[in-house]
Amino acid sequence: MKIDGINPTGRPGQEPKKTDKVSGDAFASFLKDAMNTGQATQSKPATGPAPVMYPQPVMGQAQNPFQAEALRQLDGTLSDLELYQNTLANVDVPSKRLAPLADSLMQKKDSLVALMGKTGDPKLKEMISQTAAVILNENSRLYSN
Repeated sequence: MKIDGINPTGRPGQEPKKTDKVSGDAFASFLKDAMNTGQATQSKPATGPAPVMYPQPVMGQAQNPFQAEALRQLDGTLSDLELYQNTLANVDVPSKRLAPLADSLMQKKDSLVALMGKTGDPKLKEMISQTAAVILNENSRLYSN
């Protein structure tokens, strides 16, 4: 649409730049086809709102409060392990700066292992066990040198 005196950039008094003509069918022909097609088919009446879908329990949602706490702590510990891994990969970080991270991981490992006996999920117990083994392995590597 063109409004006299205003170009698309909004500056009055300037002429808009000429653009290339677009080729192809006119919009009116598409609209006419769509309207003709719409008359031939009957639209279905709305049946009402969609049924409510309740989320299904997943591993992160536990019935046992100890299991929920173990999941929360495991998530935090795995995040800290990733931080430890990234710090370990940085050659500019001296090994003495890794000690506080390793000590923190050992404390988190102890807390996780204490919760392991109170959870009923064998998969969660296995994950805690594997995480504790990784922490022990990394701790022994750090302090054996």
